[in-house]
Amino acid sequence: MRIDSVMPAQTAINSKDDKQLKKACQDFEAIFTGFLLKAMRKTVQKSELFGSNQEEDMFRDMMDDEIAKSSSQRGSMGIADLLYKQLTADADRKLHNETRGGTR
Repeated sequence: MRIDSVMPAQTAINSKDDKQLKKACQDFEAIFTGFLLKAMRKTVQKSELFGSNQEEDMFRDMMDDEIAKSSSQRGSMGIADLLYKQLTADADRKLHNETRGGTR
């Protein structure tokens, strides 16, 4: 039995880089979710019941940004997790190829 098949692969990402990568993935998910919310709001007709003003639009934009940030921190959509797994897998594969003398 090979030892490397039992033990997890050595990671190419150190602790500091790992935290930065996780944060970047969460930020990406927040930005993406924010764009989705803003696009969704454009498809909904505005009600003239209470009037419409610039302050209300600004509040909705800020609320959408906070909803997007909160959603990404909780992992509600899972985009950050999937992106993080893909990027770390790519880094591990690159490290594995370099240690075996591969050129990929």
